[in-house]
Amino acid sequence: MAEKTYKKTPRDAENLTRWAVALLRLSSDQSFPDSLHTVEVSILKLLEAFPLNPKNLDVLWLLGMAFTEQAILTPDDNDAAAVYFKRAFRQDPSNPSYQFSSELADFKYHEQTRGLCPRTKIRGPSWPSSAQKVTRHSNFSC
Repeated sequence: MAEKTYKKTPRDAENLTRWAVALLRLSSDQSFPDSLHTVEVSILKLLEAFPLNPKNLDVLWLLGMAFTEQAILTPDDNDAAAVYFKRAFRQDPSNPSYQFSSELADFKYHEQTRGLCPRTKIRGPSWPSSAQKVTRHSNFSC
């Protein structure tokens, strides 16, 4: 549905965000390398959506989540997630999801350097409120 909407209105940031979230959810049900490809397409949709509505901080947070998934699926050290989490938090420090994700990015770095997998150690808060409107309920968490 999002793809059809995109063909009609390619500059619809909300549709691009919904599409990216759907792809992130889909990636959790796929096996590697399909999952990685789906996450990368989701990142592209979010990067396309952000300049269309740069005040939507949830897109920054979702980029952080997508880059986190990419980092989990690839052996490369990926600091991109932390960049987007921290950017969202700097712009809205009162949002508990942004704060937790920013702190998690720091935690992830320290745990990865010790060889631990934080994804199995910690469960964060749910999606930010405006992302919940888009995603309803998500099982996609760190």
